[in-house]
Amino acid sequence: MKEEEFVEQLRSVGERVHLHRGVWWRERAPFYWRPILELKPVEPGSSAPAFWQGVGGYAHAVPPECADRANHEMVQMLYEREGETPFSLESISGKKRNQVRKGLRCCEVRCLETIEEHFEDLREINISVRRRTGVGRPETYYTEREREWRARLGALFKLEGRSWWGAFVGQRLVGYYYCYAVEETLIIDTAKVHSDALPLNATDALLFTLMEDALNRENCARIDYGGWTPDDSTLTEFKSKYGFVARRFPAYRWISLPGRAVRGLREWRRRSARAGERRGDASVDPRDQSAVGGRGAGVRRDGGAVDGCAREETRAQ
Repeated sequence: MKEEEFVEQLRSVGERVHLHRGVWWRERAPFYWRPILELKPVEPGSSAPAFWQGVGGYAHAVPPECADRANHEMVQMLYEREGETPFSLESISGKKRNQVRKGLRCCEVRCLETIEEHFEDLREINISVRRRTGVGRPETYYTEREREWRARLGALFKLEGRSWWGAFVGQRLVGYYYCYAVEETLIIDTAKVHSDALPLNATDALLFTLMEDALNRENCARIDYGGWTPDDSTLTEFKSKYGFVARRFPAYRWISLPGRAVRGLREWRRRSARAGERRGDASVDPRDQSAVGGRGAGVRRDGGAVDGCAREETRAQ
């Protein structure tokens, strides 16, 4: 889709966006803004959010010729297509190929045709990821504010040009990737897999299938897998094994004093949640990001995998 179409879609689901001095801005945190196309460079001083909107702060990429005026750096994990060679298993490392093969054997990956019938599985996936990683909304959100959550997902699912890839074991949805293409870039917005499905390499099956479709059939020039996380080397390593590279872009950032206080509090909460999770019994799996009729595979709702796919995990990895 084009930038203008993306703007209208964001508006339709209630996101705060506005055009100011030639740039479309999107609120990414309370009163903190970035351009809708985050990697689109903006010359420092040429544009900023409207004053009454951006009281918390803003950031944007800077053109290479203005790098001397940058005061910040943006680092994104990107896969950029080179030449006409199709993306395939040969595009990734041998060890990772085995994990993809195992994931595709244990799970069936396909695009969701409807979302209403999967709400219960989606709830379980989101709660599982929250318990395992500390990332995402509180568990109680999915029951106490269930109507709001369902309405939000339903509205997103109805938007054109969005892809919802699901990993199924039998009739059960055990993981999903939500993404969309703007201009020539596919953006991975959400990636979540239930803890039960991690031994089945469901994440590998989902990511490989998504990349194969985007690069070979949709002709995307690159895939954006979100920001680089320096404090999570396992997540960065997982992405890099699929060819994602940490690309650095000079940037300009301004944050007000109240914005700095809020940002500091959010960072403290995020780190505390992660530290608490690592001290607990649950493990943080590098194949999970926050964020498929099984052929001979099954997953218990109370625990882990129940077939040979799980038992052969050591050999596959």
